[in-house]
Amino acid sequence: MTSDELGRYMERAFSVDCPRMILRKNTAASPDRVYEGPGSIHQTPEGELMFKVFTSGSPNLREFARIIGSRSKAGEIIPRDEYYSLEATSTKGTIWRGDLVLPGFNQGVTGGPIITGSLYQLVETMQDAHSKEQRPYLSLTFAEEFDFPGNTSTTTKTFLGNREIGISGDWTPAVFEAAGLEFRLQKDRGSVSLSAESKNMILPRHLDLRISEALEFTLFESQKWVIRTAQENGQMATTLRPFPRERIKRASTPPIGFGSRPTSEKVWNLFTKYLEYVISHPEAEWHPLSNSVHLAVAGNANPLGAGLLALSVAVEGVLKKGFPKLAVPDDSLRQQIEGACELISASSLNGLFKRRLLGSIGAILTPRPKDKLMSLVNAGLMRRELMTAWAVVRNSTVHAADFKPTKTAKIFHNYQSALTLLNELIFLIIGYVGQYTDYSVVGWPERNWEWTKREVEGLRGVPV
Repeated sequence: MTSDELGRYMERAFSVDCPRMILRKNTAASPDRVYEGPGSIHQTPEGELMFKVFTSGSPNLREFARIIGSRSKAGEIIPRDEYYSLEATSTKGTIWRGDLVLPGFNQGVTGGPIITGSLYQLVETMQDAHSKEQRPYLSLTFAEEFDFPGNTSTTTKTFLGNREIGISGDWTPAVFEAAGLEFRLQKDRGSVSLSAESKNMILPRHLDLRISEALEFTLFESQKWVIRTAQENGQMATTLRPFPRERIKRASTPPIGFGSRPTSEKVWNLFTKYLEYVISHPEAEWHPLSNSVHLAVAGNANPLGAGLLALSVAVEGVLKKGFPKLAVPDDSLRQQIEGACELISASSLNGLFKRRLLGSIGAILTPRPKDKLMSLVNAGLMRRELMTAWAVVRNSTVHAADFKPTKTAKIFHNYQSALTLLNELIFLIIGYVGQYTDYSVVGWPERNWEWTKREVEGLRGVPV
């Protein structure tokens, strides 16, 4: 794509005429499901990607009825073999491809069906032999401008004719290294551009996902890219995605607050630690730890009631995924549990009551989230007041306790304390050491985090 085309896309004014478009069903069982004809791809004012294909041939009402009847019924998940893939050739010869297409068919009177639909993404791939010797890089353009701590000064000069009439500077860009990549973030006309250039000749797999995950935890905001460009091995691929819908925002509370204080080094160090932790995840989906982070971030952008529930579940997810061996019963406790089960089984108690007792006692073999937290508290790695605040948040939301407006201040304090607990747990997991913001204390002071997972090793027994 040219810079002009990228600019039009960011202005939500992108369109391309295609003399040849092909739509194929994503299954070998339906080789006849191929539709071809001229058409177009365009953006809506909301930033959605839409297409239209005018297929050739005579009308086929029987085939049209079969298409309509093959769709899944309400309440069913649409199987992958109901989706189509799109290949579109522009007037300039550029080939665009899109997958996971669910088209709409409108049968014309004198020709084949007119096919319309939306696109999850659109990809253009080009060969570039001159870039084979260059280091591979990835660039992401995000839909909205967001704040981040800059660390590089830029200077802007203004000229009237040949005479300089003004000069200004700022610290907006951020430049740093992380996980073998050289990063640069820059605000640009209501958006943010991010580039990551590899220091060797290989880009990590699913790098855009891992960067998005690390950004989400570091900034505690969910940011969606709409343009991705990747150059590697003499090939350049540009991917377009629809603009996300506008969402309600609450004040962001990142693990390290970065107001007017010079905190860029700490913030990007935290980003680096998180990226290094998730970057080896092999799947084309989010890392399990990031799923829990995303739940907390999404809750934070919604009313307090939703945030309380999301945060309480997120802490449980982090404890489960990040500390799988913590508070696991030792052999002594296992023997006691087995002995208790034998006594209950041999007793004269009612059979149904026996099964309930055996189930309750057997559950001790699986440590609860509170057991894991208690182990960390007893070892001096976590503050008891943070665990207590999370327990209050968890129990009141999961058991649908009344949300009393007169206690909003106390509820919000518990929320902030549980949020601090979530951050500290993730610090332990990813190995971050340094300063961070303590939201559990009024004034949100900086606190120093110095624990690592080495201190967690050896904590096995379920605390009493």
